[in-house]
Amino acid sequence: MRLFPALGALLLLVVGCASTAAGGVSVKPAEVTTAAPPVSTSTTSVSPATTVPATTASSAPTTLPATTAPAPTPSPFQWKKCGQRIDCATLAVPLDYANPGNGEVINLKVKRRTASGSSLGPLLVNPGGPGVPGTVMVDQAQDYFGTRLLDRFDLIAWDPRGTGDSEGMKCLDDVDAFLALDPTPDDQAERDAITAADQAFADGCKRNNARVLPFIGTESSARDIDQIRLALGVNKITFLGFSYGSELGAIYATLFPTSLRTMVIDGAADPTATTEDSNLQQVVGFENAFNAFLEKCAQNKKCAYYHDGDPGTAFETLMVQLDKSPLTVSPKRAKVNQGVAINAVAEVLYVEGRWSALTTALASAEKGDGAPLLALYDSFTRRNSVGEAHLFDAFITISCLDNPGPTDAAGVEAVIAKATAAAPRLGKYLTSPSNVCPAIAPRPQRFPITGKGAGKILVVGTTGDPATPYDGTVTMAKTLENGILLTVEANQHTGYSASQCATDAVDDVLIDLKFPAPDTVC
Repeated sequence: MRLFPALGALLLLVVGCASTAAGGVSVKPAEVTTAAPPVSTSTTSVSPATTVPATTASSAPTTLPATTAPAPTPSPFQWKKCGQRIDCATLAVPLDYANPGNGEVINLKVKRRTASGSSLGPLLVNPGGPGVPGTVMVDQAQDYFGTRLLDRFDLIAWDPRGTGDSEGMKCLDDVDAFLALDPTPDDQAERDAITAADQAFADGCKRNNARVLPFIGTESSARDIDQIRLALGVNKITFLGFSYGSELGAIYATLFPTSLRTMVIDGAADPTATTEDSNLQQVVGFENAFNAFLEKCAQNKKCAYYHDGDPGTAFETLMVQLDKSPLTVSPKRAKVNQGVAINAVAEVLYVEGRWSALTTALASAEKGDGAPLLALYDSFTRRNSVGEAHLFDAFITISCLDNPGPTDAAGVEAVIAKATAAAPRLGKYLTSPSNVCPAIAPRPQRFPITGKGAGKILVVGTTGDPATPYDGTVTMAKTLENGILLTVEANQHTGYSASQCATDAVDDVLIDLKFPAPDTVC
């Protein structure tokens, strides 16, 4: 079962992994920006944001084996100038933290943007995912962060292991073969196509990434953060993580509580939920966001998808048509079917400011033009000019290592049934009888989150967040020993960029260690 809603915020749900893939809403890996929607990606198939589906530890986590020796202290960074105010470096970290002294390493790409003013030290940032390269947050720092943070911190970002230039995963040559399948198979041939796509994906991951594949789970990535701290030569770091970056940060706070100056995590998933429950929460989150989208359109006669105040019925009709007769945009591209359409929907629901693009795309598809929907799908999958979109390769594999979900067909079907009942409009499209994770990850590498001893941690939750629903963020704040909840009223994934109130509250914590009163609302 696949669900990929949050990339960047990539927290997707794939049944059998925590993300949505072919046919599911792929929630992309989660990324956050101050001007644009976060990237996200999640796992039952809710088609990254990001997502990629965002789940943290389950009630019965399985962690990596205890290390027999401490990880070697890394050498200090050897920075090289690579842009205005930007330095680049490579950091070798242990490949296997269960056996850190065996000489096997993975090289992380790291970037630094030096503070514009008097620096308070390093601020480590992560945009989400899993699977999203983090160095983009340094390259495009002014799009992601306010001037106050850029003035006072040396911004540190890295491509987490298995992503980007840190030995990034590559499982398929073309993501369409996996993400653009029919999420509602009508016959055995369509079901066989999904099974074959799952196997091809798993085989490609193992064939192309055999050395690193077992070691790219989130616990290992959290341990990398402390290697970065040591290479920076500082006793404590400040951390800001969005979407899946919240999970990464919370695990770091649990593993290395005394190494934190302070932390803010924005758009966190429920750390107590099972993979199946997390998938269901995300399906409902996207359903709620889509219903809000439809209601807004129904109240505006100028909406391109108005349909006499009933765009919901029109959408159902269109999805049936796309199932029977997918639209061809290019002979070299996937046809615009339900799988492409639902990923296009997920792309737009991350931020209310982009909803108008979806009304136009749906109206065009009704007239036989699938190009606008395909463009939104390409945006969701981060497809580049030559068709590659390996962000999802990393998103799915990391999700599978962390949160494998159901291990058999019966378990997958049970999750699909629950999702369809809980989200009658989108549930049947956001989940799919795909179960790629058992073929990738023989065992989970989950980690119990507590944040014990880390001090206060600000947890930001957005009331209309589709990829990491608000209720899950509330649970994260309660689960952490000293979690402080900040509620942001907005229809978007993550809250830092939603209002000046939210931006100021986060900046105040990171710069001045000034926390808002518990349960403050922006």
